[in-house]
Amino acid sequence: MSNMEKKKTVLLIVISLLISLAITLAAVYCYKNLNLSDTGNRFIQNTAYTLMLLGTFLFIRFSKRTLREFGLFKEHLLKQIVVGVIIAGIFLVLFAITGWRPYLKENLLYLALSQLLVAFTEELLFRGFVLTMLKNLVSTTNKAVFLSAVLFGLWHYPIGQSIGQVTTTFFIGLIWGTLRTIYQDTEDEISVLSLSMVHWVFNVIV
Repeated sequence: MSNMEKKKTVLLIVISLLISLAITLAAVYCYKNLNLSDTGNRFIQNTAYTLMLLGTFLFIRFSKRTLREFGLFKEHLLKQIVVGVIIAGIFLVLFAITGWRPYLKENLLYLALSQLLVAFTEELLFRGFVLTMLKNLVSTTNKAVFLSAVLFGLWHYPIGQSIGQVTTTFFIGLIWGTLRTIYQDTEDEISVLSLSMVHWVFNVIV
């Protein structure tokens, strides 16, 4: 990769994350200062994630790469969903062994539907766009996974304002980034859609 291409890649990563962060901070400000109803807060969240998702697709287009290169493809859709459910099930069993019990909120139907948007947006941004772009900048895939996990963890600080959440999401980013890359470019590739299913289950009941 030429120096010009590297600079373009860095610029795309930085701008995409800054825009997503700005949208997140605006949403957090609305939550804390506008005293909105639950419906209003839900609208803010869904709007924020819709804007981030559209922004990610826009930056993918700017990169002049295909969606396939970022882990989004239509082949074997059912298999992708089943793989995601199986991975989520494995993690839930491991959590249950440690004594964890499901945490189900009120308005579960709304939560389940809204978290589909959240999960898919975050996976496409971090395990799709950011991780793929980083792989073109650093010397090894492991470094790209690590860096994307760090960014994923830090990106959650404005939402929870908790070091614990940053640490947790960092380790989750490490695991899911590894799953994304370990079988990449093979028939057993774990897609962004599969990881979105795992992410969705975690957001709803973990």
